[in-house]
Amino acid sequence: MVTVTAQNITFEQADLEVKAGAPFTLELVNNDASVPHNVEIRDRAGTPVFKTDTFPGVETRSFEAPALAAGAYQFQCTVHPNMIIDVNAT
Repeated sequence: MVTVTAQNITFEQADLEVKAGAPFTLELVNNDASVPHNVEIRDRAGTPVFKTDTFPGVETRSFEAPALAAGAYQFQCTVHPNMIIDVNAT
């Protein structure tokens, strides 16, 4: 499981690692009361490869993310584009 936490309209994590070639559970913890957040996974070219539901906090939801090929990705909140996590799939 990979956990991403949103608080004060920022992600607490600056970078993450996921296992390449294997689907994974993405847990989004939204600690911002009444503020909507989501996670969109983008490949190195910026192409979206997966997107969670958008939901207001305070709430936690889990999503089944697809396997990612080895490489660099970004997790970004599309509601607040300044919220970005650099992710390596290894």
